[in-house]
Amino acid sequence: MKTNIKERKSIAAWVLAGVLALGMTTAAWAQDAKDALNIVKEQVSVVLADLKANKSRYESNPAALNDMIDSKMVQYFDTETMARLVLGKHWKNASKDQQQTFLKEFKQLIMRTYSKSLLDYTNATVTYDETLPVKKNRTKISATINNSDGKSYPLKLSMAYRNGQWKGYDVSVDGLSVITSYRSSIGEEVAKKGLQTVIDEIKELNRQGKTK
Repeated sequence: MKTNIKERKSIAAWVLAGVLALGMTTAAWAQDAKDALNIVKEQVSVVLADLKANKSRYESNPAALNDMIDSKMVQYFDTETMARLVLGKHWKNASKDQQQTFLKEFKQLIMRTYSKSLLDYTNATVTYDETLPVKKNRTKISATINNSDGKSYPLKLSMAYRNGQWKGYDVSVDGLSVITSYRSSIGEEVAKKGLQTVIDEIKELNRQGKTK
């Protein structure tokens, strides 16, 4: 299964969004979006320093990197909302078992997408737009990842405040929404092959450690 998410800019977006999500571990109590941004900024600095210091270890031990991503990144996204948005109308038509299996495998796919590229950004810096629009407990953090190769990637991380915690549910870079990219590619596959076949294909990709 091929997806637009493999485009370089989308990968860069997910990399930074994953790092931004780390800040949500301590931003859980901060309902004010400005407070959340300040905490995110502090945590991002700490995480990037950790990645840089442990790059060799993570390169030689991908499982350790995957564990870090799973425990510190993926869980701070609202993956159920993301899965619902990606499947769209197909979510309602899916059985409970299919919904739960897709959610599990989709989370795993996200983690593997992170792990393939995260170490390429250990020397990156991040700049932020201090203006955060807030509407009905939703906000967007605008930031730019400045990589050591001289290239920059502007992006927006969409967040929602639910149950006392900020969580990310979409990322866009240069106007390209990650959710929209997945929904387009996966929706097309579901229309051709059926949902169960697509779920089985994603499961197999995860088993093989692939992202496309």
